Amino acid sequence: MNVLWIALLALLVFLEKLAPFGRWIARAAGFSCVAAGAGMFFAVLTQRSLAMSL
Repeated sequence: MNVLWIALLALLVFLEKLAPFGRWIARAAGFSCVAAGAGMFFAVLTQRSLAMSL
């Protein structure tokens, strides 16, 4: 894993635990992860459907 990603993840956990609005940070991070996963999923589906139509 890249050191930059590890540092960003550590910063996210730090903010979740110590910030007074940590619950909202956790929810935003969770929503972002779900949205990124859905985007990747649909990107793969789109590429497969394009490849099959050729």
